[in-house]
Amino acid sequence: MDNLLRDLRFAFRSLARSRGFAAIAVVTLTLAIGATTAVYSVVYAALFRSPPFAEADHLMLPYITRSVDGGRPQLQRWSFPRYQMLRREQRSFSDLATFGPSSLNLTAGIDPERLSSEQVSAGYFATLRVRPLLGRVFLPEEDSIPGAHPAAVLGYALWQRRFAGSPEAIGRSITLEGTPLTIVGVMPRGFGGLTGRAEIWIPEAMTPALSYREHLTTNQNFISVIARLRNGVTPIAARAELAVLGARIQSVLPSDSDVPAAFSATVVPLDQARIDPVNRRAVLVLFGGALFLLLVAAANLASLQLGRAVTRRREIAVRLALGVGRRRLVRQLLTESALLAGAGGGGGLLLAALILQVLTVPERAVGPRGVYGALGEFSAARLDPAVLGAALLLALGTTMLFGLLPALRATRSDPMAELRGGSGAGDPGGRASTRPRLRGLIIVGEIALALMLSIGAGLMVKSFRRLVGVDRGFEPAGLLTFRIQPSDARYPSEQAPALLERLLRNIAAVPGIVSVSVDAGTPFDDRYASSTLYIAGRPLPAPGRAPPVTRHYVGPDHFRTLGIPLLRGRTFSTADRAGAPHVVIINQTAARKFWPGEDPIGRRVWFGGGSTFSSPDSSAEIVGVVGDVPYGSIENAESQASFYTPYLQFTYAFRTVMARTSGDPLATVPGVRAALAAAEPGLPMFDVRTMTDALNATWARARFNTGLLSAFAVLALGLAALGIYGVIAHSVRERSREIGIRMAIGGAPATIAWMVVREGMAIAGAGLAAGILGALALNRFVASLLYGVTPTDPMVYAALVLLLGTVSLVALLGPVRRATRVDPSITLRAE
Repeated sequence: MDNLLRDLRFAFRSLARSRGFAAIAVVTLTLAIGATTAVYSVVYAALFRSPPFAEADHLMLPYITRSVDGGRPQLQRWSFPRYQMLRREQRSFSDLATFGPSSLNLTAGIDPERLSSEQVSAGYFATLRVRPLLGRVFLPEEDSIPGAHPAAVLGYALWQRRFAGSPEAIGRSITLEGTPLTIVGVMPRGFGGLTGRAEIWIPEAMTPALSYREHLTTNQNFISVIARLRNGVTPIAARAELAVLGARIQSVLPSDSDVPAAFSATVVPLDQARIDPVNRRAVLVLFGGALFLLLVAAANLASLQLGRAVTRRREIAVRLALGVGRRRLVRQLLTESALLAGAGGGGGLLLAALILQVLTVPERAVGPRGVYGALGEFSAARLDPAVLGAALLLALGTTMLFGLLPALRATRSDPMAELRGGSGAGDPGGRASTRPRLRGLIIVGEIALALMLSIGAGLMVKSFRRLVGVDRGFEPAGLLTFRIQPSDARYPSEQAPALLERLLRNIAAVPGIVSVSVDAGTPFDDRYASSTLYIAGRPLPAPGRAPPVTRHYVGPDHFRTLGIPLLRGRTFSTADRAGAPHVVIINQTAARKFWPGEDPIGRRVWFGGGSTFSSPDSSAEIVGVVGDVPYGSIENAESQASFYTPYLQFTYAFRTVMARTSGDPLATVPGVRAALAAAEPGLPMFDVRTMTDALNATWARARFNTGLLSAFAVLALGLAALGIYGVIAHSVRERSREIGIRMAIGGAPATIAWMVVREGMAIAGAGLAAGILGALALNRFVASLLYGVTPTDPMVYAALVLLLGTVSLVALLGPVRRATRVDPSITLRAE
């Protein structure tokens, strides 16, 4: 302990004499460790932190699997009848329950509200091992008879908001979709269910009365199942049982599909299912970028330490000559590095805490999507013990990375030779002269890492610019968007057109509203209907081979509202309603894809599925062609064939409303809300925003990834420039005697400058070449994150090589200036 205290005191005094070096080292480490720790907190929350449920490793999500033509199995959820059969016959799980995300209208009172909810079976809470804060959860009999047990369990926040946290809320009623439900329990603070955002829970058996009438009887697969493994049962054993059971369930309750397929079942661990593979790769790419930045910082500091060790050769030689052991001396030098790393680590933690205060991770940037979309992300980034432990390891690791090699090199010198050679500041021989070459190799690696990180960021930047610059096909400015979701049980598709017509008529009368329409979602949104296409006069495709298309049930003013250009034919009118001939408008992609070189106007089509356009007898005539507008994934936008039909001929009640305004869209919100209340009391509007804001949300994940990686690249470029400056400046100091002699015998300043630039650019060139090879080797990791850009884009590579080469050249200006100002007379007098 005494030796440690002496080492610490000496280290403090030594660093105090080199305040400039210490400040640079601490700031560099603070930036690198802070950025890495902040990103690791996101990575840990997304990939490694267990979901917030007891024994979460026992929680599984069973799925039906469907394979077509021997292809990769596709995961599907369950219908309620299939779930009941699964529950009766399985033996692998101790608990099994259904759950599903939904949202319901709180219709009582003067302030209607849309609530995030889950419909669950009675065993749901027991499966998750969670108990209510007040009251009870659902009883088995509340699952038995549809609509017979109107019960509800509240989330903590809703209980506080609507009932002021009163215990007397138990037994009172809450009205959802016009149906009173008795409150039987309140869940603990922070519990949001498997969706992560539920505010209220209702029994599965109440769903037909509140939303979808056929919820318990249809054979459609839209119900999620959560299961808990029995003690002693492994996931492998559960998969083996479900593989047999899934085929048996399919034989008893076959899927409503005309596509030949092989059916089975499997389980996916909850922890695995909660993040999408594409999002997992994006998170790991960001973490890789942070680690690259940390390595660049460590290489930079190792180079500075080597340079500092040269200036301390005489001090080290004296200590070695006095009998200090090499091990003790290495320990002393590592203590100095540890102090720097400790200060940088502490600063990095403070910086990470500040970053996490302002860092907003976009929704679904790291979480599940698609078939896993019912799950919450459970991934709020915070400095929990695991992250703090990682920060400590980063600090220790960087201590070794930038401290150990310089310490070993510094203590290898011959003390007698060093003492005989004087200070050594200008000694051209000895071991010291080999150190610039070692520092040069370190800087080569630093530049290579910086270039690899910069190329990754450059590809992301170019991809993002392509993404936001894509032809939108409509005019977003001046558009107000919001969603409505009347109950399907109250307004089935037969009654939905009349309701929407009444609502749109009232909205259109609001001052400032120019026109209004509806659709399942806005452009670039993933809310849209999919169907299959059949063309009159052509042979019917084989089962399962009908081409997929997107469907839109829109209003008469839809194309005027969005500013979508009409290319041929006409748009819809109020006369295109139930009882009138069916009509359809197609986009330009559909016209090129299905009628190349032909005029599609007047052709007739119908669609698969359950709409009123689902047979040759109910086919629709194409009356117009409009411009393309992307929906869903932008990567698929170019191949989307879209078909628009009038909502007055068929629609669903839950819609997105889009209103063209003459001024600020948000200024019309109070009037629109009043118009809705007058047309349908108790119907809330939600997700209210401008179309511009909706587009910004669409780009949020790509903007987040691009911005973070670009920030790392900028820091890495700065560190690389500092590194090459340091090693060449030190080389100039080492060669000051040689430079003075050259100038004394007539060497021109331009020749000296070229010598310095040549040495520096040789290091930079080697680093750039290594960086290009490294980037080519790693490009497959970023390929899935790019849009419209190849991971080997030559323009990006050339631009970043030129940029880093220019930065390296600028970093050499200081050493060049110093070299050309060496006074040969002073050098010769010193000799």
